[in-house]
Amino acid sequence: MVTEELLEKSRSDPSLPVAERANRLLEYLVLRSESIGKEILLLRHDTSDALLRVVADAPLRVVADALALAWSESTTTDELTFLCNDLTDKGWIRGLRGGGPIDSNYTIVVTVQGYNALDQPPDSESNEAFVAMWIDKSMDDVFERGIRPGIEDAGYTAVRIDRQLKVDKIDDAILAAIRQCRFVVADFTHGDAGVRGSVYFEVGFARGLGIDVISTCRADQINALQFDTRQYYHIEWECNKLHDLRKQVAERIRARIGQGTGATEGAPLLRST
Repeated sequence: MVTEELLEKSRSDPSLPVAERANRLLEYLVLRSESIGKEILLLRHDTSDALLRVVADAPLRVVADALALAWSESTTTDELTFLCNDLTDKGWIRGLRGGGPIDSNYTIVVTVQGYNALDQPPDSESNEAFVAMWIDKSMDDVFERGIRPGIEDAGYTAVRIDRQLKVDKIDDAILAAIRQCRFVVADFTHGDAGVRGSVYFEVGFARGLGIDVISTCRADQINALQFDTRQYYHIEWECNKLHDLRKQVAERIRARIGQGTGATEGAPLLRST
């Protein structure tokens, strides 16, 4: 739900660097590509009232893919065009209308070089931490009072995929988000249905990329951890001591990753993602 608080926060948040906006646009285009070589319509003519526009000698309005605008934090089609032209110059996308400057009804395809750009090792300068955990109301306080503020105390931004823009292929969005993050915080707590297979999958994917993982688990379930992850250190926490979880998460991140650039002296960041 869009609230006044979220709107105010969005106004005060700093804009992404331009290079990051271009990378996020490429990430979105890959998500839009259901298969390699898939053509994507990014800009199109608005043909409504076309006759009136011709009579009035007014140019047709160019309409952009709304999600492309959102992912790249673009507010105009000109900004989107600029970012697309940069991706084209790098050889990461190719226009299918002669490959020239972007115009209306512009269809693009992600190139092999574009896919390869997203397959590079994780950005060691990223200030984001991906959070893998059981998404359940019983875990809201654990995230809001323990994990997220612990991450932010250490100077990083917590990223939870269920709080991102909605996409059709959630698995692709998860993998793309993990690639873009500096490290992963994974909580292995689960309910009566048993272990959270998605958490184990996300941790395995991160470790395969060489991304650091900070592991946590509710104290009464520590002995239920699967054999192949039990060997790693896990921060144990209790529901009535979430302030201690927050402290341990921050200290563990500083020890393993180092202090991030988002912390403020004397007060933790409370930036929601």
